[in-house]
Amino acid sequence: MNENILIITTILFLSTVLQTTLAIQCYQCDSDFDENCRADKPFDTKLNALVDCLSDEAHTPGSYCVKKEWRSPGWWGWHKVTRRCGSSTAIGSRETCIRGFEDQGVYIRECNCNTDGCNTAISTQATLLTFMTSLFISIYFLH
Repeated sequence: MNENILIITTILFLSTVLQTTLAIQCYQCDSDFDENCRADKPFDTKLNALVDCLSDEAHTPGSYCVKKEWRSPGWWGWHKVTRRCGSSTAIGSRETCIRGFEDQGVYIRECNCNTDGCNTAISTQATLLTFMTSLFISIYFLH
């Protein structure tokens, strides 16, 4: 019995060490410079390669993935998207998004995530949760 516990503990320890020492892989592109990273079209993972965030290939070395969007106000406004590795921000490396406004009313959204290739799109979990919550509240108040 003690031998089994030792084996299981060793396996769990090694898997934790391997998971923390292996670099995360993220998409890296900028819609201003990369035709395959356009802000006005869905992101195509077949046209973009993952980058090891601890390699020389990463523009910003890091331990999590980031997707950042900017939208200017108005009818003729612009939309920009960047995807990259992240090392340190105000919101840290936990899976989350922040939203806000910059100068001249430019809307900004920055999402961090910590699984390989997770910076392809906006989190569908958050969008689905928001939709379901709104639906539930609407149904509740309509009764």
